[in-house]
Amino acid sequence: MLPHDPAAGDLSPEKAKEHYQEMLDRMGMAYETGDFDAYCEAVECPFTLATFEDEITMRTKDDLHVMFDTFRKRLDQVGITQFVRSCVAAQFRGPNTIEGTHVSSCLRDGVYVEDPFPVTSIIHRRGTRWKAASSQNALPDPSLFTQVMVEANQKIRPDGPSPAGPGEMPDTNRD
Repeated sequence: MLPHDPAAGDLSPEKAKEHYQEMLDRMGMAYETGDFDAYCEAVECPFTLATFEDEITMRTKDDLHVMFDTFRKRLDQVGITQFVRSCVAAQFRGPNTIEGTHVSSCLRDGVYVEDPFPVTSIIHRRGTRWKAASSQNALPDPSLFTQVMVEANQKIRPDGPSPAGPGEMPDTNRD
């Protein structure tokens, strides 16, 4: 546990969980409404998504847009009516970094399409907002989510992973 620094504010697990869930809610609303700008307020660049089988790092806003559109399209194709994410636990790792775990569930009219799965994410404070920097999804391959990752990765990096280059957003993942 971090030593309490009054200047840093409330660094309790309860406050970490509150910030983490708020970020999840903003991201979920962005997916639900198709608001990419709101999504960008909940996710930073670079942003890494991983499963046991695959990993994708979105280095630019265009990369984020591809993932956002691919994910929304797949949810619509499968008929997902609810994408529910609930924070289970969260803890400050520094005054501007939280590590937390949530459970993600995809439902169609109240029925699970796949088993709920745990996700561990790192989020950072950027100004007054908390933004996701990375997420490790503990789910089997294949799954709806891994299929989305593969499809988005093929669109983002059709020739495989690319080194940093022009047009990429700077790495802001620092406390």
